[in-house]
Amino acid sequence: MINDGFQCNVEGRRTLLYFPIIHSQIEMGELSEAVKQMELEKIGLREWSRKAKIIEQYWNRIEACIGTVNFRYDRTRLYQDGLPVCGRESDIVVELAEKGIFNYRLLRMLMKKGAILEGTESPMLITQEYELTKSLLSPAGTNGVVTEKFRSSYGEVAAGILKRRDEFIAKRIDETLKTGEAGVLFIGMLHKVKALIPEDINVILPLDRFRPGTGV
Repeated sequence: MINDGFQCNVEGRRTLLYFPIIHSQIEMGELSEAVKQMELEKIGLREWSRKAKIIEQYWNRIEACIGTVNFRYDRTRLYQDGLPVCGRESDIVVELAEKGIFNYRLLRMLMKKGAILEGTESPMLITQEYELTKSLLSPAGTNGVVTEKFRSSYGEVAAGILKRRDEFIAKRIDETLKTGEAGVLFIGMLHKVKALIPEDINVILPLDRFRPGTGV
């Protein structure tokens, strides 16, 4: 650990390290191949490969940034976009880390050091969004064509689900993060959780301060 990193646990306060993330295709589970094919048709193999490389580089940057933080691991809670409150949170992290998914590898590393994993999302809302995405990728109908009407309604419904997910995540953090503790949140860039975090929680965006090789 680098000694000149910032101390994120502030006595008498609650602190949240907020990491906007880029999701990898493999996180889509059984829909990952359909997502890949849709991307390839839209942007081509060369651009898809470039995008995958950018995602890898971005996660390497997050990992390097985390390495500069002076964590009190026994007072650090972990929150992850898409991780349901279900009682199997640790098993899910281990399973997905073994598949090589960047953020879950980081979560597992922090857990091994003593950080506390928290279920972050509503299982019901995650399921609703998954089924909606599945409908978009495998639309009902005789010819499998996605109509403009379906696309329009998809966007509206998806936005509503995302809003409710953000509200649940912010409430979950507020309920579980204790005074004198730090939280680490990995959250997709489309989310707007930051605006919903209670004012007494000090929200820090470490990547805004991170300079490779110089600490935070």
